Amino acid sequence: MSKSRKAQVTAFIIIGIVIVAALILYFLLAKKPEAIETGTPSESVAAQVKPVYSFVSDCLEQETLKGIELLRLQGGYIYLPSDVELVEVETDAGKQKVPLWLSDDSMAVPSLEFMENQLSSYLESETPKCADLSGFKDRNFEISSLKPEATVILRDSAIITLKWPISVDYKNENYRFEDFSKRLNINFSQVYDVASGLLIYELGYNYLESHAKSLLSLYSYAGGSKESTDIPPMSFTDTSTDCNFVSWNKQEVDSTLKNIFQQNYQYLKIANTNFQQVKAKDKLSQGVYDSFIHDYFPEMKNIHVDFSYDSGYDTYVYVWPPSLMPERLSQNKIPFLPSFCSFSYEFEYTISAPILVKIRDTKSPNIRDGKIAEQGFTFYFPMRMYLCADESRGCTNTEPDYSANLEAIENLTGVKFYNCDSIDKTTEISVKDDRGFALDGVDITHRCGGYANECWLGRTSNGRAVISLPKCSSSSLELVKQGYGTIKDSVKSEYSLDKVRNITVDVKLVRSDKFAAAYSITNGFTKDACGKSPGTWLSSSVYNPSLQDRIILSLGGLGGNMVNYPSSKNLEIAAGSYELQSTVISSVTIKPSVYESQTVSFNTQDKTKPYVGDWMMGSASYPIVLSRSELAGKSKITFYILVEHLSNEELSVKSFDSSVIQDNLLKGTVQVDDDCDGKTSDKEVSISSSQYANILKPKLS
Repeated sequence: MSKSRKAQVTAFIIIGIVIVAALILYFLLAKKPEAIETGTPSESVAAQVKPVYSFVSDCLEQETLKGIELLRLQGGYIYLPSDVELVEVETDAGKQKVPLWLSDDSMAVPSLEFMENQLSSYLESETPKCADLSGFKDRNFEISSLKPEATVILRDSAIITLKWPISVDYKNENYRFEDFSKRLNINFSQVYDVASGLLIYELGYNYLESHAKSLLSLYSYAGGSKESTDIPPMSFTDTSTDCNFVSWNKQEVDSTLKNIFQQNYQYLKIANTNFQQVKAKDKLSQGVYDSFIHDYFPEMKNIHVDFSYDSGYDTYVYVWPPSLMPERLSQNKIPFLPSFCSFSYEFEYTISAPILVKIRDTKSPNIRDGKIAEQGFTFYFPMRMYLCADESRGCTNTEPDYSANLEAIENLTGVKFYNCDSIDKTTEISVKDDRGFALDGVDITHRCGGYANECWLGRTSNGRAVISLPKCSSSSLELVKQGYGTIKDSVKSEYSLDKVRNITVDVKLVRSDKFAAAYSITNGFTKDACGKSPGTWLSSSVYNPSLQDRIILSLGGLGGNMVNYPSSKNLEIAAGSYELQSTVISSVTIKPSVYESQTVSFNTQDKTKPYVGDWMMGSASYPIVLSRSELAGKSKITFYILVEHLSNEELSVKSFDSSVIQDNLLKGTVQVDDDCDGKTSDKEVSISSSQYANILKPKLS
């Protein structure tokens, strides 16, 4: 389990505020949806072959409903990933395995574009299986077809287009058709924005953990006889004359705590959404229930948000000290006064529990069993509530005693833990700063590859520390000190930490499609093309930000930090490896576009008018490495940030039909002049982040 990620949490708070502010306009109320709409067959489809066309169209509708149902039940995934933890939850369609959007220390949040690609792939695969055209041979139809290609747009409605070239020979005549379309009035944008907003606020404000702490406090033992719902208190001192005390066992705490969560996570509510407020009989209880309401969003009366926990979920509970008994502080015997004892109940909780989030939009139709059901489109996704030694989403120099009962813990969680007390050998290490001076107060943590936990080994004194290394076949150490870059490395005798320095930030925007085209024609910016040097080609894709642009830079990895440019232009950074994550939000005007005779606009109030407001122009990440020599004597760093569009462009809904920026890739169709004749043509490109990272590496000056 990871240590404190305070820098990351701070970054997420700011990112959450900016992104959610930019998305506020998305949360406007949508019009009442109707049933699924089918595109009108082309007039070129003759009456003789319309049965074939209708058969394919019906299959497209059937598979569209099935695919969208999978998306809503499986947290935006149709094909379940193999590298993301799955949680089995109860949905309106029964038990369902759903990818965990937020775990203890990682995220797997699908974008709308990802969902569109999943549904496109699903329709291209499943529609031909449904629309088996071989059955028409008995009716004297000779049919041949090419591979279908689906396009999906999930915004304030679901727009499905399928190009499937089909040739039909019937009674010595040949007929051809290829265009099919469906439209389903489900407001994916609003549902997704609520879901992603809830995740962002969890990262920033830890409301799942706050709720857990409130429940731990409410149900803590507070003296007297132990009730069946009492759990070990985080802090309580009890004094008695009979010296009696209460204790617990692990199974008792596990069972009681899970029941408390199961009964009470339903009372966690989001203000300005549609929910039934609990009315208590007394002011104290009412105040408790009211404190469970978190105010993050503008009013959305068509949106219901429900949180739930099931005691059957894969849950890890660990309480320190594992003896689950209080510490006796004193016992006095004074003449003429009775003896008394004082007991200190102080326990720390480490809990990892999946919380299911259910979002229901009453203005959109639901899909159940592959059919249009009642109003109320319902979307499910889980997040893990994570407390580590009473801290929200991370630990600070506190390591639970996993040796207490490793077998029981592993049986309970299914997660492997190694024993911090099973010592392999003792060794001495030294730690210096970048000037060669001994560095005190450096925390040393041990990790073992393949195991979930980590072991805190101590701190340096006079720049040295004697540490006991646990038995492990793949040991590594993490060295952390405030004001210095973090080191994660193999076990060595000497380490050197680089001091954090303050540096000015500048930003350049890189238009992703132009960059990808230039990369292609110059063979990765290694050769001249069309009479221009690689540097000239690279410069043609680089732009200065406009006044309408806001750029959020987050440096994850060793000693991570973040900048909200241009309001902040300074960064504290040390030499090390980072994952540069960027988000560009701009104030823009986006005109409506027409799809299959249907006008689509991002303006949810009036679809005939353009959307005016904040919009995300690009979000990307790639690795960077900054050495000590590169940073030496430098006062400015210029970051090169990938975007899909620029805020001064003329934009329409169709501008956002496709994107080049993918997960760790630049992939898509771009315009390239391969022949240098002034004419461009479509070209498929695929450039990994490892290929373009060095080209876009920040410049220091």
